[in-house]
Amino acid sequence: TVEIKGLNQKTGETGTLDVNLAQHTVESLKRAIVGNEVADGLIKGFTQIETKSLIELSDYLDNIAFVGTMTDGTNIIAIMENAICSSGLELDNKNKETSVVATTFKSTADFASGVYDKLPIYIFYPNKQQ
Repeated sequence: TVEIKGLNQKTGETGTLDVNLAQHTVESLKRAIVGNEVADGLIKGFTQIETKSLIELSDYLDNIAFVGTMTDGTNIIAIMENAICSSGLELDNKNKETSVVATTFKSTADFASGVYDKLPIYIFYPNKQQ
């Protein structure tokens, strides 16, 4: 069989946002590895963060927003709900430069919403002035 125009159906979708985090906080690092703080860390004076085996509802971000500029100069806004880091920790260490944490967040459906056939992703494109 072959695909037929008008009879194709979506069988799923994904929505991701690649982010370079320049500010490193305990919270952003915990999100990057889906981790938590260790009560008595190995090194005094440092907060120890480690991965955890189970993802909790608190690991999801309610909303993550992106404001970007298209090649024609148009500013757009994208919002993803129920986002969680799906890339793991990737550090960009450069000598005498601010390091960034490259992360990918993916949007997920919310069981409580009752909507299971599309992701809660919203893109806002400005109306052109006549």
